Amino acid sequence: GRDEARRPLSQKYEDAGIEIKDLSEEEIRDCVQEFYMRYLGTWKDSAIDLDLHRKFWTTLENWSNYTKYHDWRHPESRTATVWLRARPAEFFNPS
Repeated sequence: GRDEARRPLSQKYEDAGIEIKDLSEEEIRDCVQEFYMRYLGTWKDSAIDLDLHRKFWTTLENWSNYTKYHDWRHPESRTATVWLRARPAEFFNPS
Protein backbone atom coordinates (compact mmCIF):
# COMPACT_ATOMS: atom_id res chain seq x y z
CA GLY A 1 0.00 0.00 0.00
CA ARG A 2 0.96 3.56 0.70
CA ASP A 3 3.77 2.69 3.15
CA GLU A 4 5.27 0.29 0.59
CA ALA A 5 5.44 3.07 -2.02
CA ARG A 6 7.31 5.33 0.43
CA ARG A 7 9.92 2.75 1.34
CA PRO A 8 13.30 3.58 -0.24
CA LEU A 9 14.07 1.59 -3.38
CA SER A 10 17.38 0.42 -1.91
CA GLN A 11 15.50 -1.15 1.01
CA LYS A 12 13.13 -2.91 -1.39
CA TYR A 13 16.12 -4.36 -3.25
CA GLU A 14 17.74 -5.45 -0.01
CA ASP A 15 14.52 -7.10 1.18
CA ALA A 16 14.31 -8.98 -2.14
CA GLY A 17 17.90 -10.20 -1.79
CA ILE A 18 19.18 -8.06 -4.66
CA GLU A 19 22.72 -6.74 -4.28
CA ILE A 20 23.41 -3.37 -5.87
CA LYS A 21 26.95 -2.99 -7.16
CA ASP A 22 28.15 0.31 -8.53
CA LEU A 23 30.19 0.25 -11.72
CA SER A 24 33.79 1.39 -11.45
CA GLU A 25 35.00 4.45 -13.36
CA GLU A 26 36.76 2.10 -15.79
CA GLU A 27 33.61 0.05 -16.40
CA ILE A 28 31.60 3.21 -17.08
CA ARG A 29 34.32 4.55 -19.41
CA ASP A 30 34.59 1.27 -21.31
CA CYS A 31 30.81 1.00 -21.75
CA VAL A 32 30.52 4.61 -22.96
CA GLN A 33 33.38 4.04 -25.42
CA GLU A 34 31.70 0.90 -26.71
CA PHE A 35 28.35 2.59 -27.22
CA TYR A 36 30.01 5.57 -28.92
CA MET A 37 31.82 3.19 -31.27
CA ARG A 38 28.48 1.45 -31.92
CA TYR A 39 26.99 4.86 -32.76
CA LEU A 40 29.87 5.52 -35.19
CA GLY A 41 29.48 2.05 -36.68
CA THR A 42 33.05 1.03 -35.82
CA TRP A 43 32.35 -1.48 -33.02
CA LYS A 44 32.75 -5.13 -34.03
CA ASP A 45 31.42 -7.98 -31.90
CA SER A 46 33.28 -11.27 -32.21
CA ALA A 47 31.47 -14.60 -32.47
CA ILE A 48 32.21 -15.10 -28.75
CA ASP A 49 30.68 -11.69 -27.98
CA LEU A 50 27.55 -12.53 -29.93
CA ASP A 51 27.29 -15.78 -27.99
CA LEU A 52 27.54 -13.85 -24.69
CA HIS A 53 24.68 -11.61 -25.80
CA ARG A 54 22.60 -14.62 -26.79
CA LYS A 55 23.28 -16.31 -23.43
CA PHE A 56 22.46 -13.11 -21.54
CA TRP A 57 19.10 -12.62 -23.24
CA THR A 58 18.22 -16.32 -23.03
CA THR A 59 18.99 -16.35 -19.30
CA LEU A 60 17.00 -13.18 -18.69
CA GLU A 61 14.02 -14.22 -20.78
CA ASN A 62 13.90 -17.63 -19.07
CA TRP A 63 13.73 -15.97 -15.65
CA SER A 64 10.38 -16.83 -14.06
CA ASN A 65 9.54 -13.15 -13.39
CA TYR A 66 10.62 -11.85 -16.80
CA THR A 67 7.09 -11.26 -18.12
CA LYS A 68 6.09 -9.63 -14.84
CA TYR A 69 8.53 -6.79 -15.56
CA HIS A 70 8.97 -6.91 -19.34
CA ASP A 71 6.25 -6.97 -21.96
CA TRP A 72 8.52 -6.70 -25.00
CA ARG A 73 12.20 -6.30 -25.88
CA HIS A 74 13.22 -4.05 -28.75
CA PRO A 75 15.20 -6.11 -31.29
CA GLU A 76 18.00 -3.50 -31.23
CA SER A 77 18.30 -3.37 -27.43
CA ARG A 78 21.86 -3.83 -26.21
CA THR A 79 23.79 -4.74 -23.11
CA ALA A 80 27.39 -3.57 -23.15
CA THR A 81 29.66 -6.25 -24.55
CA VAL A 82 32.52 -5.06 -22.30
CA TRP A 83 30.23 -5.59 -19.29
CA LEU A 84 29.22 -9.07 -20.47
CA ARG A 85 32.86 -10.04 -21.03
CA ALA A 86 33.61 -9.19 -17.40
CA ARG A 87 30.90 -11.50 -16.02
CA PRO A 88 31.90 -14.93 -14.72
CA ALA A 89 30.58 -17.99 -16.56
CA GLU A 90 28.18 -18.72 -13.67
CA PHE A 91 26.38 -15.46 -14.48
CA PHE A 92 25.03 -17.06 -17.64
CA ASN A 93 24.06 -20.32 -15.96
CA PRO A 94 22.19 -19.45 -12.76
CA SER A 95 21.06 -22.38 -10.67
